[in-house]
Amino acid sequence: MLNVVYDLETNDPDDVFTLCLLAGHPEVELRGITILPGSAYQVGLVRKVLDSIYREDVPIAGRNPSHPKKCVSEFHYRWLGDIAPSNITTTPVELLKEIHSEFKDLVFITGAAKTNLYEYMSAENPVVEEWVAQGCFAGDNIVPENLILEKFKGRRTCATFNFGGNKKAALYLLSSGNIKKRFLVSKNVCHGMIYDKEMHERIKPYRNNNLGIKMIYHGMDEYLQNKPFKMFHDPLAACTAINKNICRFEEVEPFYESGQWGSIKKENTNTFISIDVDRDLFEKVLTGRS
Repeated sequence: MLNVVYDLETNDPDDVFTLCLLAGHPEVELRGITILPGSAYQVGLVRKVLDSIYREDVPIAGRNPSHPKKCVSEFHYRWLGDIAPSNITTTPVELLKEIHSEFKDLVFITGAAKTNLYEYMSAENPVVEEWVAQGCFAGDNIVPENLILEKFKGRRTCATFNFGGNKKAALYLLSSGNIKKRFLVSKNVCHGMIYDKEMHERIKPYRNNNLGIKMIYHGMDEYLQNKPFKMFHDPLAACTAINKNICRFEEVEPFYESGQWGSIKKENTNTFISIDVDRDLFEKVLTGRS
């Protein structure tokens, strides 16, 4: 079993689909959830999902319970119905310290700006075995020409939401010697991972494999009523944490310039960025068949 802690935001539906995936996956032991910014409505949403998967035992921490906005998308209300706000006093630093002290092999998966993990690392100076992050970018100086998505051809750098949300935090984590391995499931690959009606049909025979994929399937049933597809950024990162063979990686040194992120090939950085993806394997891991 993979011991995991997951850091998320809840404006994009795919973060909560990732929560479903990790809470219900047969190869994962979800040890904790940290939320950014951590509003009472976000906490309530996470509790509702965990309750639905019978994982009320998973501890939760929110960075700012008094945040003035809900930070929950309207889709979640269409999918899950009423979501009652929930108060919580545990901070992400406190929760991560407690969990990490018990599980030294803990894998940190981040699907939001890197604030929560950064604050834990800078406060406690722990040694982290593995960090899997959704974000960053590999340009055409890294990605072979036949693998470059059309929208990214000719680009060496690109803005990315999760890394750009807290540049200081991202740069700190990317350069920290206390993180033994970093796997970046990057924008240039994530934007090619589309969950559309065709994929929905492929997932259908496996929708009852576990409670996590069951929730994802019903959520995408609702989503596809109004949209033609959903990019599955964070589920791809989470599945890659479970099985690294989903993505092909290059060892790199990421950089930031003029509001955008990029990478250069470099050895001995312990930082690996995705350049390609095995869709069939992703779908097997997503549905718990790997």
